[in-house]
Amino acid sequence: MHTFARVTLVLAGTLLRVPVASAAEGEGSVRGVLAGLENLQPAQYALAAKSDSKRWAWREPSPAVSVQFLVGSALPSRDVSVVLESSEASSPPVAPLLVRITGGRMIPSTLVLAPGTRVQFKNVDPFPHRLKGSDVAQLPLADLTEGATRDWTAGASGSLDVLDDSSPGLRGYIVIAPRVVRYALPKIDGHFQLTAPPGDYTARVYFAGKPVASSDVFHLGMQQMLDLKTPLKVAAAAAGGSL
Repeated sequence: MHTFARVTLVLAGTLLRVPVASAAEGEGSVRGVLAGLENLQPAQYALAAKSDSKRWAWREPSPAVSVQFLVGSALPSRDVSVVLESSEASSPPVAPLLVRITGGRMIPSTLVLAPGTRVQFKNVDPFPHRLKGSDVAQLPLADLTEGATRDWTAGASGSLDVLDDSSPGLRGYIVIAPRVVRYALPKIDGHFQLTAPPGDYTARVYFAGKPVASSDVFHLGMQQMLDLKTPLKVAAAAAGGSL
């Protein structure tokens, strides 16, 4: 059975509360780091940078700012997910996953869930949102007023985008994967840690609803602390679609 602890992260002036798996008795932990995160560019940034876009006013690059900081890359602790996948189907966690809708963003923006996982969308903006899925049969259009929550349960398998009729720039991604055992957000520097029962696993990285990196299969022993020696290098990718 999964046990979960409620963890509070400070992110861009807001509080992000994500259910993170805590180590139950006998579980092991695996640690690693992601590389190449600068290659991941959210669709919002790419589309806003187009010359005909009227969503943002882009300033001229300053010679005082290093080129590496001028790239509109993803924020790992918001836009990237790391999961452990086993060779067998998994059961959903007991606690629901809290997803915040704020500032034109869905936080976390990419969810990778076991079938039956409960998700709670919460609007923390001072104005309403109108959430729907790219497959409206899975996530029908519904109003989400200020401070309101909306409960949703993942189906058997598949994927869908989360859209907002009132905020075209908002986009989230949900992947339902039957073999996902544990899920976590990496730190801003790309480091991550997950706990799981003893077994054979693959660590897989998702961005914008797509897998962008994975490890070789490894064995996690009882109460073992396993460090992945090779960084998981993400492939150069940009979120597709239009907003």
